[in-house]
Amino acid sequence: MKNKKILLYIIIIAILIGAVGYYIYNKEAKITDNSAMVDKVIDPFENISIPEGKDEATRAVIQVKIDETKAMYLESPDIWETWIAIGNLKTVLEDYEGAVEAFRQSIILQNNNILGYRNIAEVYKNNLKDYKSAKEYYRLAIELSPGDPDLYISLALVEEFQLQDMASAEQTYLNGLATTNNNFDILNRLLLFYNRNNPEKSQEVQNKINQLYPDSATTQ
Repeated sequence: MKNKKILLYIIIIAILIGAVGYYIYNKEAKITDNSAMVDKVIDPFENISIPEGKDEATRAVIQVKIDETKAMYLESPDIWETWIAIGNLKTVLEDYEGAVEAFRQSIILQNNNILGYRNIAEVYKNNLKDYKSAKEYYRLAIELSPGDPDLYISLALVEEFQLQDMASAEQTYLNGLATTNNNFDILNRLLLFYNRNNPEKSQEVQNKINQLYPDSATTQ
């Protein structure tokens, strides 16, 4: 009986040691992954240049932005706001892949940083024309800020016009209404969506707007 108890204690200790070892391994692996991402963007100002074709006044404004962003980076390289500023600069410089990498770095430093997700979505939509990736990052932004009506509208517009996915666009509007307690802007966008794609449902939405927002003008 005594031997069985000793064996049981040994097994429990072995399990605990294994669990601790697994935790430490996982933690170190995550740190390594993050360090690898940092290495990719270790010198955000390498080979930057002002795009061709800019007039002197515009070039001067951009140069000021470059200098200010460099100063911010030298002072605080490890805060997420710095990498948002670097991403914004890269967008101005038309280095869109570099902008995405900078915004991703801001997310590594602050994973609930909604600006990083939103800005990546905007670059994918407006500059890289990668609409599936834009959709992915808008959805991630919505997960972080489910009460922001602009995110639902931006996502639904990409789904409707760029991805031609009417069912997803409609569902995005409906999800937004459910989460934001029938936000007026989302209702109005849904009305326009139905006017374009499903006129039979337009009156239902119009009636809802009239009921909830009797003093507000809608876009017909």
